Amino acid sequence: MQMKNWLTSLFLGAALLVWGQKNEPVTILGTGDTLDLSIAPISLNEVVLSNKKIGVDELISKARAAMKKHYLGQQPQEIQYFIRRSDYVKQNTNFTLKKSTDPAFDQTFFKNLAQSIPTRSDVHKEGMFHAVIGGTSTGLQTEMIKGMILEDEDKTFDIANIEEQLEKKITKGLDAGNFFKVKSGVFGKKLKEDDFEFSSKKAKDSAKTPEQLAQERIKRAAGQAMQAQGWRKEMEEAAFFSEDGQIDVFENYKKYRFQIIDYRWYQNDWVYVVRFEPKSGASYNGTLWINETDYAVVQYKFNNLKPIKSFALLGIAYKVTGYKGHYIYKPNTQGGYQLHVGMLRKEAWVRVDRPLTLMERKSRTIGSKKLNEVDFKVNFKAEAQEEYTYLLQNQKPLKSEELSTWKPNHQKEWTKLSSYDKSFWGNTLQLPPNESMEAFKLSKVN
Repeated sequence: MQMKNWLTSLFLGAALLVWGQKNEPVTILGTGDTLDLSIAPISLNEVVLSNKKIGVDELISKARAAMKKHYLGQQPQEIQYFIRRSDYVKQNTNFTLKKSTDPAFDQTFFKNLAQSIPTRSDVHKEGMFHAVIGGTSTGLQTEMIKGMILEDEDKTFDIANIEEQLEKKITKGLDAGNFFKVKSGVFGKKLKEDDFEFSSKKAKDSAKTPEQLAQERIKRAAGQAMQAQGWRKEMEEAAFFSEDGQIDVFENYKKYRFQIIDYRWYQNDWVYVVRFEPKSGASYNGTLWINETDYAVVQYKFNNLKPIKSFALLGIAYKVTGYKGHYIYKPNTQGGYQLHVGMLRKEAWVRVDRPLTLMERKSRTIGSKKLNEVDFKVNFKAEAQEEYTYLLQNQKPLKSEELSTWKPNHQKEWTKLSSYDKSFWGNTLQLPPNESMEAFKLSKVN
């Protein structure tokens, strides 16, 4: 049986977003494109010589003016893309027992509970997807073609595991008709039988028809496709032209200092490599590669110089400490430019230091007899990293009638592997596995 996330809402209330991958270049197989999240220090007094008579202010002005034509307002299209998400978490959880009138909740119980929680985990998901983008339609417009997951559930931190162990101690009181209330500081939640899914209920659920099981598979596949759609949106919001994104190098260009640091041949055109640094109130530095022909940004890298998000309230603290990326844009079939390959990495930490009180009462009536009370404190610390890697494989414009009839087909789910298998992708493999994926092994193989 399993609780319905009551513990999460009471003492955590924060999502885990630093350990993990290093800043090492990744080369896309078959294209020669290289993604590199490191940004080498460059002195802003360097001078680049060329025979072109354009200053950096004019160059940025032309690139900003061309932005709408090149990246915004493009017609709907169908795309096929590959995307990978790798998550790394390092955490430590301790429980301090303050008072307990229930012998089931003693020091040994909380010590064993803390030791049962994994301290490190990494999860990797990657897949190939079809999607419709650029239209006015909302909702799920993505379907999975094929995908794989590397996850060791025995090493993955899951708040439900803590809930389950606490629940085992509560079951006897629930069977006797008692009810429980959990308080965390000023917050509380009453727990009764409806807040649990008992084994008897699961037994009933197990007798499902083939049609019901098929519908559940479709629902799971749709949920996994929605994950990939969310990852792609996450990457889109880091684009330099995103209206809803974090990077404001064009929107608030007056806050940045720009300098042309290189002039080179790239993607069959001469490009200016422009370094940007914060001048007043900005949070990022990086580079923009602007081509000479139509002033499109064909490549850009960014790195935050200070935390971009933080939260602290009632014993919960959360901070996004790292936000960096490397995006490469190439021409599409509509006369504009489109993200071809990209990498985005987010780093964050979360701290939870909150008291919890578990009370058992005879009935729900106000003033009813209190049978037991357990007071303890939760101290939770985690550092985490999310890394997304994207590769556009092909795209084609869609006519209005095609757009209205396009529907996702949710038949494919993640294939769970016990270790990374290069043959899974065969000759379609373009993104090599990272070191953590190559080293991944399930601790228990069924």
